Amino acid sequence: MSSSLPVSDSLDPQVLESAAGLVHRSAAAPVLIVGEEGFYQARVAQLLVCGFLCLSPNEGTACGECRACKSLEHETCPDILRVAPEGAGGRIRLQQIVPVQNSSESSSGLPPIRSFLQAPPVIGRRKVVLMERVERLTPDSANALLRMIEEPPTHARFVMWTTQLSQMLPTVRSRCLLLPCRIVAPEEADDAWHLSGGSPELAEKLRAAPELREALNGFLEAVAAAKWREGLRLTDELGEIVSAVADAGLADAKNQRACQGALLQLLANGLMARAREGDSRALELAEAALRAHRLVDGNVRFEYAMDAMFLSGLRSSRALR
Repeated sequence: MSSSLPVSDSLDPQVLESAAGLVHRSAAAPVLIVGEEGFYQARVAQLLVCGFLCLSPNEGTACGECRACKSLEHETCPDILRVAPEGAGGRIRLQQIVPVQNSSESSSGLPPIRSFLQAPPVIGRRKVVLMERVERLTPDSANALLRMIEEPPTHARFVMWTTQLSQMLPTVRSRCLLLPCRIVAPEEADDAWHLSGGSPELAEKLRAAPELREALNGFLEAVAAAKWREGLRLTDELGEIVSAVADAGLADAKNQRACQGALLQLLANGLMARAREGDSRALELAEAALRAHRLVDGNVRFEYAMDAMFLSGLRSSRALR
């Protein structure tokens, strides 16, 4: 973890100013970074972690030169504990928060938070717990975390982030200092921005995947000119793009359903961009794509959901001409 991580110009500068101000606070209240998927929550969290650990932060920013910063850069810092969802269900479990009798520490082999915080920092200013996607806390782990953050050790700092604030235990959420990640849209948005739906992190990945962007833009052009009876052909053509989603690193190649869902979201984003330009049929198709996304998430076969999407979404007066 570098102490001088770059952050995109898409992030509102006030977010970074607020983060720097939190580094100077003497209060040990946990910081909860919130925002939609792809709004740089993880990067802002890392900047906070670096600031809390740095021995001589400059205006809330890590110096990058002290012993703590160097250990972070080489990923050898003993004063940071990363806690993330794990296991088949992707949850943050009780044994990651407190010691549990007859239970392994965690699948990662890391100690629980309570054990980690018992001793003071070794080289950093603070001991920092970085928790990712805290909406994935189980009920037991959320209640255990609540008791811990109510009276944390003076040397401890909690930095947490989520993309689903509404899914968090309200009592945990209420004890945190919220840091919203806000995005500044570019004056001239490119196709990657439109396909991302306004997610700057996703737009970055799309810019690095020109083949996927070209395939999606070509498909959107084909849809714009298609008649409703061509829906079955469009299903086959869209299915051929699924592998490009995995190649671009937008979903796990081993999880076909995740790749299909990611592709449908990109398609819906592209259609919504066209709808904002006045294409009424694009709006109907975008809504159909989102319905298809829900069907695929609900374990409906991809081909069936696509056929239903195109055969219903293309049924407009414009399509029947």
